[in-house]
This record gives sequence, structure tokens and C-alpha cells, in this order.
Amino acid sequence: MCHLSAVAKKAGGTKRASCDTSLSSSGDKTPPRGKSSKHARKSAAPKSQVVNTPEFLDLCQSSLKRLGVLKQDHLPSTPVETRMGLTTSATSYQTMEQELARMKLAAKHRASHEMLLKRIMSAAQDAVAAFKQSSTLGSIEEAEQDFQENFRYYYEMLDENIWQQTMEASSLCNQQSLENQAPTPVLQVSFPFYGVFNEIVNCIDNLVRTAKHN
Repeated sequence: MCHLSAVAKKAGGTKRASCDTSLSSSGDKTPPRGKSSKHARKSAAPKSQVVNTPEFLDLCQSSLKRLGVLKQDHLPSTPVETRMGLTTSATSYQTMEQELARMKLAAKHRASHEMLLKRIMSAAQDAVAAFKQSSTLGSIEEAEQDFQENFRYYYEMLDENIWQQTMEASSLCNQQSLENQAPTPVLQVSFPFYGVFNEIVNCIDNLVRTAKHN
């Protein structure tokens, strides 16, 4: 699993911010592998172990509720541009046009970020629903692997988006600086949902750990 506790601190983003996704040299999306040892193999629970105890099912249900709350809190149904207001107090026409251009680009970036969060959230909800239907540890691990692959795919997409958005912001800044014949503020690009990503990943990890220790 690609843990994001350290990455969450990089909310400002850097070009191609890295995350250990355990990709092969050919670019295939292979599931991340944990550290193995003889002790770990000996203590591993059998994949046929029954895990769908009432306690585990209750934990799955509470996890689904928590994911629903996260979705409601961070993914409003109203359009991004409506929420952002896209208004300016600038007095000159050129300054007003430039401010609105920056606002529109910020709204475009925000919409892209929310779409990625929505897809990660959906993948997590699907994983927890699959956990509820699973009767053995082996089927739990298969559902976890599916989530890992989805998470890795969307995280790599986020990495590319942040880089592209940084280039867009720089290009707009250069264009407006030429128009003004003076330096113009550059739109800051950052992903606002690293903390939510962490909570989603921790939710899945907690369920898998609980299943393994049932």
C-alpha cells in the first residue's frame, strides 16, 4: 500500500512528487509488495481463514458511513465555479480580465482535484462493500489488491495533473506579465485533499488488519 502520511505534508506540491508505487521497469501496474521474512511467512494467516464475523461486518458498515461523511464534507454537489464566486473588485478592465482568468484556471484545477478524490472515494467504497461480501481472508486480500491498483493509478494521475497545472499557471503568469509589462502574480497550485487520501487509505488498512487478526 502506498502510504501518504509523509506525502500529505507536501500540500504545496512539487514537480512530479514521488510515491513508492512499486512499478516495474516496463510501467506495469503491479501491486506493492511488503517486506517479507521467514518470520512473517510463518505468522501469516491462512487465506481460507473465515473473516466475516459480526464484529468485522459492523466495522465495515461504520467504515462505509465514515467514507460517506468524507464524501459529503469534501465533495459538494454544486459546480466549482458557482462555489468559488468568480467575482473581482478590480477597477481597470485589464486587471479584471486577468483576475478572472486566474480564477477560472483555479476553478478548473479544483474541479480536476475533486474528480480524482471522487474516484478514489468510489474505489474505497467498492473495496469495503467487497470486504462485507467476503467470507475468507483470501477474498479480502484480493479486494485490497484491487483497491491498491486503483489507488496507484489515480495517484499517478494526480502526479501528472499537478505537473501540468503548474505549467498552465506559469504560462498564464508569463502571458499576463507581458500584457502588463510588469511581474504578475502566479496562481499557486496545490492539492487540497492529501489528508483525505490518508484517511481513506487508513480506513482500508484498518479493515485488512482486523480481518487478519480475527
